Amino acid sequence: MTSSVAVEPAPMRTTTRTRRVDTGGLCLDLVATRTPNSPDGPDGPDLLATTDGTAAWLGTLNLPTPAAGLTPRDVDRIQVLRAAVDRLVRARLAGAGPDPEDVGHLNVCAAAPTPTFFLRGDAWARIEVPQPDLAGVLSVLARDAVHLLTTGEPSRLRSCEGCGLAFYDRSPSGARRWCSMKRCGERSASANYRRRHTGTGDSDSDSDSDLAEA
Repeated sequence: MTSSVAVEPAPMRTTTRTRRVDTGGLCLDLVATRTPNSPDGPDGPDLLATTDGTAAWLGTLNLPTPAAGLTPRDVDRIQVLRAAVDRLVRARLAGAGPDPEDVGHLNVCAAAPTPTFFLRGDAWARIEVPQPDLAGVLSVLARDAVHLLTTGEPSRLRSCEGCGLAFYDRSPSGARRWCSMKRCGERSASANYRRRHTGTGDSDSDSDSDLAEA
């Protein structure tokens, strides 16, 4: 991962984990741990509400937990970073300037060294250097946010038309409209289908277009 700050490569994401959405970025995955206006409820489930939930979420990204385990304070710290990243992303989407307080918090998090991993000499496996606290993980997430907000194509950073969740469109066509076809795209396609068959919707091409652009 290249960034405007000195960066060690972030740990690779697993390729088999189940994701509710495809955000296109680690920092956006962080924001997606709580989804406003979610089809799952008014505020959506919060994957970072507890130490166990936070540890499980970090595990799906191959990010380490502190050697002594997560504490409630760690949960608070990652939730504060999540809120700052969310506000900065929303400001970027709105074409507004960043809030200096959020920028300061992001930069403080990004300044910490990121976790270290080594390759074992006797097997194709990694050795994880124990982390004393959550600072290294917060640094990985914060540096990814710096990268996302300052590089790439700004027009590819979008809000899902279904739930409003932010995502970065990495599709070849650059025409994504949904955080996930299975989550919001299919709901929209189903709604269009029902409207057509009750005589209140648009043409059949609406649903086909939704499927193609998701």
